[in-house]
Amino acid sequence: MSAIDNLRIFTYTHTNCKDIWTAYFGQIKKYFPDLNHTVICNAYDQDISVDMLLYDDKNNYCQEYVKCLKNIDEEFILYMQEDFYLYGDVKTKKIKEYLKLLKNDKGLSFIRLLKCGKVSNIPYRNISSLFFITPPDQIHKSDNAFSMQPTIWKKSDLIDLYEECNREKFGEGLDFTQAMNSRKIIGLYHYEGEKKRGLMHYDSNVFPCICTAIVRKKWNTLEYSSELSKIIKDYQIDTSDRGELKHALEGLELRRPKSQSQGGKECEIARNSSEDQAHQCYEDAQALIRDGQNEQAIKMLLALLESQHYAAAAHNDLGVLYGTVGNKEKELSHFEMAVKIDPGNMDFKRNLGNFFLRQPNGIEKAMRIYLEILGADPKDLQTLLTLGQVCMLLNKPNDAKIFFEKAAEVEPWNLDACEGLENINKIRLEEELTSERDKSGIAAFQKKGGLDGAFRNNYSAWESNDEVHKILNLLKENTPFAYSRFNDGEMIAIVNRSGIIARGAQQITPQLADKLTMSLLYEQENYWKGLICKSCFPDLHPMAMKLVGNYPYLTSAVALVNRNWRTFLIECRQHLQDRKIIWIGGEDQNTDNLNTFLGISISKTYRYCNQNTWDLYDQIKMLIGEFEPGNVVFISLGPVSRILAQEWFAIMPQTTFIDIGSVFDPFTRNVWHPYHRGWHNGFNAEKRCTICN
Repeated sequence: MSAIDNLRIFTYTHTNCKDIWTAYFGQIKKYFPDLNHTVICNAYDQDISVDMLLYDDKNNYCQEYVKCLKNIDEEFILYMQEDFYLYGDVKTKKIKEYLKLLKNDKGLSFIRLLKCGKVSNIPYRNISSLFFITPPDQIHKSDNAFSMQPTIWKKSDLIDLYEECNREKFGEGLDFTQAMNSRKIIGLYHYEGEKKRGLMHYDSNVFPCICTAIVRKKWNTLEYSSELSKIIKDYQIDTSDRGELKHALEGLELRRPKSQSQGGKECEIARNSSEDQAHQCYEDAQALIRDGQNEQAIKMLLALLESQHYAAAAHNDLGVLYGTVGNKEKELSHFEMAVKIDPGNMDFKRNLGNFFLRQPNGIEKAMRIYLEILGADPKDLQTLLTLGQVCMLLNKPNDAKIFFEKAAEVEPWNLDACEGLENINKIRLEEELTSERDKSGIAAFQKKGGLDGAFRNNYSAWESNDEVHKILNLLKENTPFAYSRFNDGEMIAIVNRSGIIARGAQQITPQLADKLTMSLLYEQENYWKGLICKSCFPDLHPMAMKLVGNYPYLTSAVALVNRNWRTFLIECRQHLQDRKIIWIGGEDQNTDNLNTFLGISISKTYRYCNQNTWDLYDQIKMLIGEFEPGNVVFISLGPVSRILAQEWFAIMPQTTFIDIGSVFDPFTRNVWHPYHRGWHNGFNAEKRCTICN
């Protein structure tokens, strides 16, 4: 009979981990006996003494996992892997309490038995040992919202999650996070002040286990020295086959300078051994980084700081890794040390410049560093492109043109250089168009009989297509929806993860790129994604389609402008009567003009800085408390609008969120873009594209 009713240990393993099974099963029998246990493996093996199910490791990981899960009778499972070694007694009474809580709270899906990763500190009810992974009124954002750690799951919810994620290979990441949001999965974690192991994990007093015993195929005696040493001794494990992660670090002692009295030949041998070991350690750290095991990689790189061979590279990599977790102080410190040790390495200098570029008031320091790099190598393509983008950010298109032209000379086919020059030409065209606004701008709407008259007198040919009616019909029928646009700037951010977009107004960061990717991947009924044109951007469009897959709610990123602009303006104002409209946009936008010229009345307006609005994301997203079901929310904040429309709609599906962009710019900012001018004599003012223009 099982020690806990309706709960079964569910362990994932593979035959390439056979050498660690004996200790795993032995520790469970010792500290958590008499619990029903099923192991899923790629092949039958007589060394597995508990119930066993087979999966095919050549097939889709999630599908095979679900196939096995559906053979389990119990309502709850304890997620485990073969290297989660127990090293202390499990608090069975507490596990039963958590099981009862999960059963009674229909809104919860799981309880993780330890604290790890980026999680909230919001307590669950009045239980001092349980906290929400993510606040229940927010969507999951961390790539380890789902974490492969000892966790009690409602079996049905875990099946839903895996079916939604449908990951091809074993692992965790943003696809699981997105699936959790799609399935509205909420979870808790256990924490009672236990000590921290490394950068991300904490011990657990309710389920004392090693997380994890194997790192990069080696025994993790680095983080669990005393616990693993005892297990290795008790089960007579020969660690030489795999090696110990701790040994790769201890070998670095050889890199310390030798005394002057050491013999020449002996000293030469020591130096060679030191360099070889340093090289191996650095390679191991790089492998850990590729596998996403940044915590272990940081430990290895810290040990390398004493090396005479790899100290500069280790400092540089540490700067990058600390930047991914938002530790700016350590990020800067390590980048500066890398440059100090090896001032001739342009990559190290560039990383330091990129750091300053992301900081408030750091552009001047970044520019000095970039110009130093360019002084050493006037044909450094990456630096030329970055300087061009920085000049665009500073609203200096003439200076930007110089750098983009030099970049194009170095590499004429470079897309970033060509796009930079094209954007500068667009800006000049927009300035020319704006200078004519007395003839065809707002004045036209004042002088030519209102909206319809202005269009009749100033635009000779307007031809809308079906894409605009996808949006207009939803407004007409009062169907709540969200519309996020993924045009060239957003796709460049997703693909390149760096650079400047939104006409020089937004610096791309990895965090912004991740958020845009999640919003593009996200799926929900009536969440409409406007995609980049396949004719205008033949390289980027296939990437967008690959990410969205077979998704029913797709339209064009320019569905509301170009040939559709007149139709949208005239019809949307009819459908917005008696609707409460909220505007969230830039500080230079005058929404009163929307009422004056279009009859669209804005109930509330929130304005934010136009430059690098992503820096204000955490502040802006809290506006969700201002919205009510039935509201229409226009968002005009550059790339951040795409993210907010998706995330807010996921939480409030009865409210409409429209990433409106610059559709209303002629009224709110008195700025006319080519896509506001329609077709003159059958041709678009900017260029003719039979698909999007």
